[in-house]
Amino acid sequence: MKTAIATAAIASLAFAPTALAADRFEVEFNYAPAEVATKAGAKTTYNRLEKMVEKECAPVSGIRSFTQRSETELCVDQALADAVDQINQPEVTRIHQERRG
Repeated sequence: MKTAIATAAIASLAFAPTALAADRFEVEFNYAPAEVATKAGAKTTYNRLEKMVEKECAPVSGIRSFTQRSETELCVDQALADAVDQINQPEVTRIHQERRG
């Protein structure tokens, strides 16, 4: 089983990510290399990764301003891009590019 560490640099947020009240955080993500070699497995893996990153980047409170939503999306984009680079598998990269451009 391999591990990708999603790291996001978050510039001057008005809220702290759930993971840590800091500008950077790391999240361990485990996956099986065989799992990401197929389209279906890569999609499942990417979906798990995306949900985990969204949870870690989300503010603690449920009500968010436009700026907070924008910063959360930036956090998710950066963390996903970093994790996809670390996973370094064509199918996962393809899915990421299709969804996030």
